[in-house]
Amino acid sequence: MEKENSTLSLPKIPKDAYYEDYVAALLNAGGYYIERNIHKNSDGLDLLEIDVVATRFSKNGKEQTIVEIKSGGWGISDIFKVNGWLNYLSLKKAAFIVQEAKSRTNIDIIREAADKLNVTLIENKKIENGKLDDQEIIKELGLNIGKHQRAIINSLRYSYNLERIMLQLIIENSKDNERYKNLPKVINYFRNVVDESFFENNPIRRLIFLSNLYVENRNIAAITDHEIYDKDFKEDEEYSTFTNYFSLFFPKEMKFNPVDVAQYSATLNRLYVIKAIVDYSLLQPEDNNLYQKILDELLKSSLFRNISDGIDWVKQQKNYTLYPYFWQIFIFVFGGFFLLDKKKEEYEYLSNLTGIPIDEIDTALEFWEKLFPIKKGWLHTVSNESNIYELKMIPAPVRGIGVNFRLHLYASENMKTIEERFDNIKNILTGLYTYDNIVGWNNQTYELLRRDNLLHSTQKVAFGDSKFERRQKEVYTYIQTQKYDDIKSLEEFMETKNKKTIGIPGYIAQRGEKYDIYLIKSDVKNDKLPFVQVIKDSGLNVNKINYFFILGTDETKEKGDDAIWFMTKVKAANLAKFADVISEFDKIKNN
Repeated sequence: MEKENSTLSLPKIPKDAYYEDYVAALLNAGGYYIERNIHKNSDGLDLLEIDVVATRFSKNGKEQTIVEIKSGGWGISDIFKVNGWLNYLSLKKAAFIVQEAKSRTNIDIIREAADKLNVTLIENKKIENGKLDDQEIIKELGLNIGKHQRAIINSLRYSYNLERIMLQLIIENSKDNERYKNLPKVINYFRNVVDESFFENNPIRRLIFLSNLYVENRNIAAITDHEIYDKDFKEDEEYSTFTNYFSLFFPKEMKFNPVDVAQYSATLNRLYVIKAIVDYSLLQPEDNNLYQKILDELLKSSLFRNISDGIDWVKQQKNYTLYPYFWQIFIFVFGGFFLLDKKKEEYEYLSNLTGIPIDEIDTALEFWEKLFPIKKGWLHTVSNESNIYELKMIPAPVRGIGVNFRLHLYASENMKTIEERFDNIKNILTGLYTYDNIVGWNNQTYELLRRDNLLHSTQKVAFGDSKFERRQKEVYTYIQTQKYDDIKSLEEFMETKNKKTIGIPGYIAQRGEKYDIYLIKSDVKNDKLPFVQVIKDSGLNVNKINYFFILGTDETKEKGDDAIWFMTKVKAANLAKFADVISEFDKIKNN
């Protein structure tokens, strides 16, 4: 497959939410299981917001640390606030990490007060090279930062940003499309997983809450999918399969899909169940009196059989306390998949990173299967022609994080550009569709992250090797040179109008009050060209449409024999090269 020479970049000195991402990623990469952005609400009032709860698991137990993160605008009152959280949550350790100190005197006074309140004040100073000095964080919190750790930190930062964007988009979609009743349920599901479960202080009650939540919402992604894409959708039907599994999890078209957020929430729910099981399993006898033990056993008996059996099974595994961290890294850094061409190296690296011995990784993976059994299992090789071993139903944008991680993991030091890294990974992979699949995931991630202007976007898009996909690339590349004010995919634009697309990829580009429309057909048939339908469905005033092109592709010919339709006028075209696309479009415009 092909790709564009460009990328997204993270701010070196991040602020606000981006700084919270930075510190959380540093902790996550350094060995902590991370829970982020936890809210406590009452009657619409936000009572409590915790930036990070970091948990370090070991064979002997776990240690939890509340982490408050400030890039600026903080004072001693924040220290007392964090101390109040410690008391409220019955926890013993907190860290307050700041990027900027108002003065040396102030921070020394505040540090002294913080020490008395069991809060460790940590400075994350700027250094001369325009970066942050993380050494005090690493030292105070005992982080294990090793080889390739910067790639892991960046992958996690992108992952957190991706979550924020997906939530923002589904909230916007929910407001703009009130007829979709399931979108508010998805938002509520996510908040229940992240927020409500955290404040269930008793481990067995938390596990019951999360298990019930999972079962109640086990089909939420499929139902959301049918509500949006199935014209025969019935509200009272419990859908358990997707309208098009392959297009959802192996997408070719770059767009936001609310179903991804539903599936993301379900994935988080399963991960939280794993952590809750380990939390419960780590309870020491002295932690409970006899009455509490009896009560917990009664509560345990109310769990679903596979969850209850999972508790007994996991206690027999040597390194089970590391499973929550293992799964968090496998999903949000590795993207929930292994490249079979590099399986040995990936097992070794995942082992070094998570502490799970190589020969126990398959056992750790088996735990997911035992807890959440499905027909044909969760883990499989994608196909005979795609050498990817994956955990099923991980949202495509999350997969793309794993793709980006591999680009850096397998690159040599002299590979500085993104195209060099793509070419390198392409040369590593075997299987007819392996590269196409990972590029599709990568592009889906990019499509969401590019919406954040603070990531300093410069386009990066990859397309397939088929003639049809090359045409899509040529059109896309051409559009990028035209200095439009705004560019949306046809499907993305139609979603804003509550209209379904016609199944043909394309773009609607705006300059001032005028629009240009570009569609790419996979054939050269001159029948039923959708000019009128697209104009009608888009809701655009025909007088504001400047140009409307439809590019037809003849897959039976290696070169030439394609066509461009310009407002129903057929023009022959030889589009073997990018320059020909520009030439033909310009000819039509000038005529």
